[in-house]
Formats: sequence, structure tokens, C-alpha cells
Amino acid sequence: MVGKIAQLGWILLALGGPVLAVTVGQPAPAISGLDMQTGEPVSLEQLRGRVVLVDFWASWCAPCLHSLPMYEALRAEIGAENLEILAVNVDEDLDSARRFLERRRIRLFFIHDDGTIATAYAPPTMPTSYLLDRNGVIDTRNVGFRPEELDALRERIHALLEAADEP
Repeated sequence: MVGKIAQLGWILLALGGPVLAVTVGQPAPAISGLDMQTGEPVSLEQLRGRVVLVDFWASWCAPCLHSLPMYEALRAEIGAENLEILAVNVDEDLDSARRFLERRRIRLFFIHDDGTIATAYAPPTMPTSYLLDRNGVIDTRNVGFRPEELDALRERIHALLEAADEP
């Protein structure tokens, strides 16, 4: 799925057309769906007021094995009232994603994408994450995952939280 989206981006770029990726400073495109673990509806709109990390992942993605538990720990450290993680799965086979989650027991919001969310965001690789401020504006895009960059992400989250508290 993501490979097809990336291919489309390269084709449009080669033809001189627009690449459909969101950029820093833009409002994040809407995301909504049913949480893969609870079946409850979840959306970016209901998370407004918190800093949100939107993370695109897949069960075949080796770095995702490391990033998702670390993001869960970061959320626990900062507190769900301030930081929420919305993990968007792009697996074509929903059962693969479910098996991945059953083996890892990670408790975040997980939505399976039918292709529309990834089309709006156009993540270039797995994982790719977008840090949103409390108003739903994209503050930072992280391509790939490297554990050594987690401290910088933590600092950026705290900066967004502090900025929101200023008059």
C-alpha cells in the first residue's frame, strides 16, 4: 500500500505535478476509524487539546517493532492527558496487523487504514510519524525511527506543552 503511494508521489514529481504529502505548519488531515483493539471510534478531532503523535506503521516493519513500545512508554511518562499516540496501520492484510498487536500487547490507539489516511499524509517509509500540537497543526515529521532520537522528540513534546500553557 505505502509502496504504491510512494510510487504515485515519484510519478507525480517526475511529471511536474504536486506530491500529495502534508508539510510542517499545516493542519493535520482528519483521521478517524475504529480502534483495532477495542472497536471504539477514535479520531484526531476527539484528541484535540493534547499533543498527538500520528505514527504510520506496518507489521512487516522491523523498526516498528521498536518504535511502538517506546512510544507507549513515552506516553506513560508524559501522561495521556497531555500526549496521545495514534498509530495508523497500513498493512493490506488486517489479520497480520492484529497478530502483530496480539503478540506485543501495546496499548495505544490503533486504526487500520484502508488507504485514504496514507494517501492524505503520504508517508515516505515505515515508520513515519507526525507530531501535532494541541491545535492539530503538524509541528514535526520524523521519517524512520532511531531510538537515539527519542530524547529530541521528548523535548519537542515538552516544548509544545509549555507553549500551550503560555498566555
